[in-house]
Amino acid sequence: MSELTKSLISRFEHIKGRRDNWDTHFQELADYMLPRKADIVRKRSRGEKRMEMIFDGTALQAVDLLSASLHGMLTSGATPWFHLDMKDATVGRDDDVQEWLEDTSQRMIRAFNQSNFETEVHEMYVDLVVFGTGCMFIEMDEGNLRFSTRHISEFYVTENQYGVVDTVFRKYRIPARQAVQRFGIENVGEYIAKVHEKKPDDEVDILHAVLPRA
Repeated sequence: MSELTKSLISRFEHIKGRRDNWDTHFQELADYMLPRKADIVRKRSRGEKRMEMIFDGTALQAVDLLSASLHGMLTSGATPWFHLDMKDATVGRDDDVQEWLEDTSQRMIRAFNQSNFETEVHEMYVDLVVFGTGCMFIEMDEGNLRFSTRHISEFYVTENQYGVVDTVFRKYRIPARQAVQRFGIENVGEYIAKVHEKKPDDEVDILHAVLPRA
């Protein structure tokens, strides 16, 4: 194991430990407001009943109403919700520049509409309403954008000196077969390669780190 890998794992464990108290709060919020995501401190088996603590549907309905309202007002797929512009207003007034910006904006909107953005951004609004934070992973899938809103128990963030998030650690589990498909057999560790060979559907831990370059 390289020194970089060791330092990243050590930093992740430290950041994870600092959030223990918050995870307890997140668990309580999920128990009453978002039972389908109530796997933070208390891990549940797949298919296990999750509504045993719900006696009234007010909180569940409020979460759905507010998250749908945010989605409709901020990122509705029915209307353009962003437009590109130039920092330099003088350049932005040029006819050719304006034409390029408009064309590029329309291309971006079509790319969003052809992806799974609508579903995943709504899921992120749900997380924002319940937990006050959310994380969306964006990647390319055979030439198309693919969005994925991650579970609150999966990611950990830290901020820079200006209060802007600049570091994200994400720990998740996937079958060894999927790890090999995603990264290639030559890029996974010895342990994952062995699991893939003997029990390809067994899950393995993946630590994904995004941080500024030194």
